[in-house]
This record gives sequence, structure tokens and C-alpha cells, in this order.
Amino acid sequence: MIGQFASRFVGGLRTWRLAFAMVVLPAIPLGLWFCVLFIYHQEAIVIPGWLNGCMIFVGVVFVVNSLESLIRLYAGNLGWSKPELGGRVYYPMHFLLQIALVGAYFFTPFKIEWVGLVVVAIYAAVYAAVFTRMREIARLAA
Repeated sequence: MIGQFASRFVGGLRTWRLAFAMVVLPAIPLGLWFCVLFIYHQEAIVIPGWLNGCMIFVGVVFVVNSLESLIRLYAGNLGWSKPELGGRVYYPMHFLLQIALVGAYFFTPFKIEWVGLVVVAIYAAVYAAVFTRMREIARLAA
């Protein structure tokens, strides 16, 4: 998903600039953020309620933004964009998709380990299919 999303907006960037923009730049504020949280944890500093509320708000905005990006990316691939559907269908459909994804996020027993296992299985299946096809081509060529 990230590759498709980035490819839409970063045309013409050199590889090192894209890697810098997607890996190095986000790592700086994240590193600082986790350093602050570590100091709070290490020193047993109680986080004030208002700051905790702000952190929850930022987390919710991040999740909603990520899900919206996912919906817009795949909706564009499926031909479900606003020009194709019109605003009367586009907005309610995307709102319902957002609600469905948030519901799936909160009400399903997903474990990150399961997601990783599925990704590994998909890679294994793809590699097996590629190697099988290569052996078939080599056998036919011989």
C-alpha cells in the first residue's frame, strides 16, 4: 500500500531522496517521541490528563488518516473515485467504508503476528509459483 501511495505523489524523485523522505525524516520525530516517553517511563513521571488526551487524539487522527489513505488508494484503483461515482454516492460510500474499517480494527481479534504470518505465506506462495514456472519454462526449452 505504501509503495502504491508514494508512487502516485513522488514521480521524478531519485531513489536516495525517496528513501530519505520515507525512512530518515519520519524516524527523527519518532525517535524524539520515544525518547521522551522513555524518560517519562524511566523517571516514573505521571503524564497529565490533558497531555494523555492529546496523545490519544493524535493517535486517533493517525489511524483515521491512514484508513482514509487506504480507502482513497484502492477506491482509485477500483474506479470508485468522485468523478466516476459522483458526490452523492462517493461521500456516503467512503464514510461507510471508513466506519467498516474502524469497526474491523476494533472488533476483530487481529494479532500482528497473524498479519506477519499471512504476509510470509503470501511471499512463500509467490516464490513457489515463480520457481515452478521457471522450472516449467526451462523444461519446455530443453
